[in-house]
Amino acid sequence: MPDGKYAYLSSDLDKATGTPIPVRYRNYLKADGSISWPNYNGFSLDVKGKSIMAPAFLKTGDLLDRYGESGGPFTSPIINHKVISFNKRGLPYPEGYQNYHQYRILQDITIENVKFDYDNLAYKDKFILDKLMKDYKFSLDDIATPQKGMIDLVFGSGGGI
Repeated sequence: MPDGKYAYLSSDLDKATGTPIPVRYRNYLKADGSISWPNYNGFSLDVKGKSIMAPAFLKTGDLLDRYGESGGPFTSPIINHKVISFNKRGLPYPEGYQNYHQYRILQDITIENVKFDYDNLAYKDKFILDKLMKDYKFSLDDIATPQKGMIDLVFGSGGGI
């Protein structure tokens, strides 16, 4: 690592570079060397073992951020200009390994807005989105109703939203 910190290389490959993905500790790896991702996407669970989730109600002007690729299902809110610290996100990577991204919500996330925007996508973009929805089993309704939950203690950290 450039800053003198060390990491363990997993057998999982970075999609952008094709190189092994580093993790902070060896116990974050399975016996085969792949990253040992937590059950239930790392969210805190209720007494019945179900992820504790609630609607996020994203509105115009809200800010979100994420570490990793520019697109992905996991983001954190930026509330009152305060970014949730890296060590509360439940990520296995060394801090600084993943790119950091911030996003501003440009219009309220509602089913009406999602359907309107979907209907106005270029054919190529609609084809790509349709394939993603089929492959990853989500719908326009899922896009229109983003969820938030508390990150459990995973990879030695957690507690973020």
